[in-house]
Formats: sequence, structure tokens, C-alpha cells
Amino acid sequence: MTAKQLALGAALAALITPAAVMPVQAIVGGAPADPALKAHLVEVVSNHGACSGVVVGRNLVLTAGHCVDQPGAYAVLVRGGATPTVVEIDGAAIHPAWTRAHYQQRKPSPDVALVRTRSPLPAQFRPIALSSAPGLPAVGTPITLAGFGLSEEGNPRSGGVLRQVPTTVLLRYVTAQVKLAPTGSKPAGACDLDSGGAALTSENGRPALAGIIAWSAGDGGRNCGAASAITATGAMADWLPGAAKKLGGRLGE
Repeated sequence: MTAKQLALGAALAALITPAAVMPVQAIVGGAPADPALKAHLVEVVSNHGACSGVVVGRNLVLTAGHCVDQPGAYAVLVRGGATPTVVEIDGAAIHPAWTRAHYQQRKPSPDVALVRTRSPLPAQFRPIALSSAPGLPAVGTPITLAGFGLSEEGNPRSGGVLRQVPTTVLLRYVTAQVKLAPTGSKPAGACDLDSGGAALTSENGRPALAGIIAWSAGDGGRNCGAASAITATGAMADWLPGAAKKLGGRLGE
């Protein structure tokens, strides 16, 4: 067994052990996701931790840049069978305008990466349609966030389920990101394990990918619930086809 396989095995064991204490959180203030979304979202795991990801090709997944920018072993975690399995990730293209310093400082930038799996994803997964809207979503646009992880911040036993939550666009940054706010008065939005997850709108009665979850913030020392940020699909339209070509994959197939 190679060092990469050992690292992935350790990451997988940590993720599926019920008592595992992981420094990650996820969708708060939401509910279990529409079952149809399970065909489009995955978990991206590594020896560094875990994120969410969105299927955009037979072997291509969009996730956040900060999820895959460090040296290590990465894979897509596949649940649903008797035993979870992993599909190894063997290539990544990170948006050239993003750096880890941007993420650490919560500085708006295109925090997105396209990753390639060594083999095609299982048949249960299908590429999601990309939003046809150019640029950044307008202020007030309803956006549904979806990702994996804890439904209750600080409770490591509440993760592993795909969840969704409604939000609305609060602010458009000059760069590729927009800031989202809860639709009501209670805390709601994304947290750490949702990084790389989906920001969704509806087009022609079907979900369309409007962006990739980048970061979140909370009030009173918490990590989530007050605001979320996404990298808009429309703002990465010039980069994405070239990234897919660089990885030898094709979007939508």
C-alpha cells in the first residue's frame, strides 16, 4: 500500500468513525437536502480534513481552492453502500487569482478549484447544470446553499448528511464573490465543511449551480450563521473551460 493510500485510509477512518472529533461544521439553520441533489454533491476528503464538492463532469468536481491547495492525498468519498469507498483525486486546477492568504484574511477572491478523479465517478453521480447568468447574482437574489457536515455547530456527531438552507444575496464584491445573509432572523448558512459546496438557483424548473461556497462567519465568537460567501459561477466562466481542458476532462460529461 502506498503512502497516499495509507493517508486516504486514515482520512476515511476518521470521517466514518462516529466518535471522531473533527474541527469542521456545516449547514446550520437548514434541513435535509432535496434527494435529487445527492446526484450532484460529493465529499472531498484528505489527510487535512474534508470539504464538499459539486460534480460537473464524469470525473470532474468543483470545490473551494482552500480545500485542495496543500500537498497531500485527496479523494471523493462515496457513501451509500455497505462500506464507504473513495475515488482518488489525481489532478487539480486552482483559480490563478486566488491565494491562501486571501482565504485567511476573508479577502474576496475566486476561491475555487476544479479537481479530476483518477477514474469516473460512480453512476449514482451526474453533472449539475451551470447557471447561464453572467457575472455576479444581483442583490436580493435567493440562493440555496447545500453541503455536508454538522447540522449543529460544535456537535461532531451531527454530520455526514447532505443539507440545504435558503439565503439571499446581501452584497456583491468587485471580485468574483458575493456575500449571503440568512432569509430570517435566526442564524443560518454555511460553515467550514460546506466549503466547496453548492450555491443553487433555479432555471427552467431545475437546480443550476450559481456558485461554490467559499467561507462563512458568525456572531459572538461562532464560526457560522451570520453570513456566507460564494464564488459565483458566472464570474469563473472564462477560467472553467480551460481548467477542464488542462485536466483532460470535459464539463457536463
